[in-house]
Parts: sequence; C-alpha cells; structure tokens
Amino acid sequence: MRHSASYHRSSLVLLALVTLVALVAFLSLAQPPVASPSRQADSGEAAHTQLADPPRKVGGAIILGFADADLAQYVANAKEPISILSPLSFFVTSASGTLTGRVSSSIVTVAHAHQVVVWPMVEAGFDPSRTNALLTNRGARARLVQQILADVRRYRLDGINLDFEDMLPADAPRFTNFVADLASALHASGKGLSVDVTPPSPDPNWGMVYQRAALAQAADYVALMTYDEHYAGDPLAGSVASLPWTDASLLATLRSGVPASRLLLGVPLYTRDWYWTKAGMQSSYIPMAEGMADAQRPGAHTAWDAHDRQDVLTYERAGVHHKVWLENSTSLRERGQLARAVGLAGVAVWQLDLGNAEDIQSILSGLASSPRRAAR
Repeated sequence: MRHSASYHRSSLVLLALVTLVALVAFLSLAQPPVASPSRQADSGEAAHTQLADPPRKVGGAIILGFADADLAQYVANAKEPISILSPLSFFVTSASGTLTGRVSSSIVTVAHAHQVVVWPMVEAGFDPSRTNALLTNRGARARLVQQILADVRRYRLDGINLDFEDMLPADAPRFTNFVADLASALHASGKGLSVDVTPPSPDPNWGMVYQRAALAQAADYVALMTYDEHYAGDPLAGSVASLPWTDASLLATLRSGVPASRLLLGVPLYTRDWYWTKAGMQSSYIPMAEGMADAQRPGAHTAWDAHDRQDVLTYERAGVHHKVWLENSTSLRERGQLARAVGLAGVAVWQLDLGNAEDIQSILSGLASSPRRAAR
C-alpha cells in the first residue's frame, strides 16, 4: 500500500492498542457465533481451487484485513469477522532479492483457531530504480520467490499478499512475469496469493505499472487500492476516497479486464487532517478512529457531504482551522453495497488497527443488503 508499515508506526501503536482493546470487548458482546462446519465447507470457492486452505467467506464475501505486524496479535484475538489476515511483515530490502521480516507464530495459531487464514504482505518499498534492478534480474527474482516460499513454510502461512508500487511503466510486463512465477510456486504448495494494484490513471509510476488483467489471471485475488484520491502535498483538500471517485476507479479497473470474482475493493480506515497555517495548507495522515474521536471534542462540527458520501469534520485548535473527511456507519455500508452491486469477491481493509470495532460490521451490512448491478 502507498502507506507502508513504516508509516507512522511508532505514533499509532498506543492509539491502536487502545482501539483494539475496545474492539475485543465490543466483538465479544456483539459478534454472533460463527457457525463452523469444516473450513472447506464454509469457505465457498476460492479464485483458484488448488488452495489447500481457501479463505472462508464472511457474509458471502472475502474480507481481507491488513494490520500492523506489531498489532496483528491483538487483531487476531479480537475475533474480527475477516477471511484473510495480512500483517505488514516482510520487506524486500535489496535489488538482489533479499527478504527481511518475520511473523509471530502466536499470530498464526490464533488466526487459524478463528478460521482466519494468514497471508502476510511482502512490500517492495517505494524505490523505482531498485525495483527495476530486481525485476530485470532473473536470478534475483528467482531468489526472492524461494525466500518467500521458505518463509511460508517456516511460519506456517497460508499465502502471501504482494505489494509492489511506485515502479517504472516499462517494468509492468516484468512484474507480471514475477507474479506468475510466484503464483505458480505458491499454488504448487497449495498456498494463495493476492496482489495490490492502484486504479488505472495517467500517473506513470502509480497508475500505469500494472497489467491488471494478466495479474488477475495469475493471482487468486487483486486488491484494489481505492484510496489517496487526495494525498500528502495535494494542492486541494479533500477525501482520501470519496464514494464517486471510488466507484469510478472500480469501474475503470473492471474495464481493464480484472474479473469481478477476483477483485477486492480497498476500504481505507485512515484519513487526512487538513489544516491551514501561515505557511499555507498542510495535512497529516491519521487513523480514522482518531478523526472520529476529534469529532467528539467540544467545538467540533460534523456535517454530511451528500456528494462525497462522508462526514466532514471542522474544528479549531490553537487558532488553526482543521478539516477532516470521515467515514461513518452509512458511508462504510455504502462501500460494502458498491462491492456487492458489481459482484466483487469482497473487500480489502487498510488497516484494521486504524478503525473502530464496528467498522467491519458496517461494511458487512452493505455487502449483505445491495442487489447486484451491471458495470456501466
């Protein structure tokens, strides 16, 4: 994801721990027991039937939940209603294909006890030159595939999520070949693969670096990063993922040839706090839970934006004006409805530890309530 595991990790750990403690308490009271015949029977069909342990469907959909590696244990213990847990665990650290990182065995044990499969993220970093050197070197690509397979065996993993971003457009076919090689190796062992992609756009290093249809043929799922509509350094303040922009991005991805049955709609549980000082407009990346907490402070004002389909929070602090676009139960339900309407496989939530206990339930209510519609 564009916001990698290193993004604000130290500043968010305390907040996320508090949020997840509340999450455990909420779900222990509010989450109905999950019927558990066999994992195979409850899973529905995975995109590739050769998976030894296909992810179970929740509410008829695949729910992939990313989580900070340091907090994934808490997420797993909270019995989140998810299909796939993807800790931000592994990092490609050299052009020769060096892979670093680890997964706690207790995370895997707890997740499996709750019928959740574990597909940790492998992140390539945001270095186009280094990624180019890796992808143009067949030996380095093969070395990385073997290291991934070794870690899958070592940590008893069920699959991998692959996150390669900020690449050179010329590397698109090389990345496709790498994904095909990795998918083939994982599938030979009954393991799964999801690949993160941005929506199609004219931005060379972000929107033009994926052969999306070919990636969907190789991987089990494609996770669409429908966020950063407005980003750090953007000249205009706005939502990271308004619903109209999300809808348009989704339809463009479907038109690029990605089958709906393999596509997961990205749902961000972060936002940006826009503020104006003498130096001009600036913004900070914050967890959605933090923004929702700010909305409860004295003097804060929240209004529904009927176009973006989100709440907009405004407040003053130390003489500085702030503006924040926030999700609520209605906006999250509408994202679930959007995924259901076009028959997507499900959703990919970035990140579980940035939101509140009821967020997944709101998404699930949308996945269960909307009739399907044809892609326009």
